[in-house]
Amino acid sequence: MEMKAMLEMGYSKTAVAHRLKVNHRTVTRWLKEGTETKTRKPLRKKLDPYKVVIRARLETHPDLSAQRLHEEVKVDGYDGCYSQLVALVQTLRKPSEEPEPVIRFETAAGDPAQLDFGTFHTPWGKRHALVVVLVCSYLQWFEFCPNPTMEVVMRGLEKAFDYFGGVPTETLFDQMKSVVIGDHREKGGNLLLNETFQQFARHWNFNIRACRPYRAQIKPRSNEFESLKRGVNSVGC
Repeated sequence: MEMKAMLEMGYSKTAVAHRLKVNHRTVTRWLKEGTETKTRKPLRKKLDPYKVVIRARLETHPDLSAQRLHEEVKVDGYDGCYSQLVALVQTLRKPSEEPEPVIRFETAAGDPAQLDFGTFHTPWGKRHALVVVLVCSYLQWFEFCPNPTMEVVMRGLEKAFDYFGGVPTETLFDQMKSVVIGDHREKGGNLLLNETFQQFARHWNFNIRACRPYRAQIKPRSNEFESLKRGVNSVGC
C-alpha cells in the first residue's frame, strides 16, 4: 500500500496525508484499522463527452438556446438532466454587450436648469406641481398648479427666474406636450418645439433642451421629484 510504503520510507503522517490529499486523522485511523482507502477519482459526468460539441455549436451559433442544444445532444445519446446542460451553456456563452452608459452632466453654476411636472396624491386628492431645479446647486423652486399647461410653464418659469435671481442659459425639459410637439431624433429627424414657447425662450434668452424619448435616465436630477414628494407628504400638504 502506498501509505505503508511512504511511512516505511520515513514520511511523517502529515506528509502522507498531504500526499494522499486526506486529513492527517484519516491516516491515523488507517494505521489503527490496518486499512487504506483508495483516493477517489473524479466522477465522470454524462455530459462530459458532449462538451466539445456544445462548445463548437455555440461558437458557430452563439444564439442557440439551451433547449435546442439539449434536443441535439439527446439525439446523439445524451440521457442526463437538462439542468446540467443549462449550467454548462451559461458558462460557455459569451457575455452580452455592455449596456449603454448613463450620461453624467457636469455643469457650471446656473447652467442648466431642469423643469418638470410632478403629481402628488394627498388626502384631498391629486395635485400637480411645477418644479424647476438648478442642476449645479440643487436649488429648487416649485409651485402647485391646477393643470400642466404651457401657460402654467411660462408663468412658473418667470417666477423661478425671479426666485433664482437670474436666467439659466438653457433649460432641460421632459417630453411634455406643452413644449415638445414631436421628437424624431432617434430616427435621424428633428426636434419639433411649440412656436409660442420658442418665442418665450427667445424673449428670456435661454436655450431649450429636451430629453430624448424613453431615456429619462439622462436627466441630471431625475430623483428630485421623489425627494420633493417625501418632503411634501411628510408635512401633509
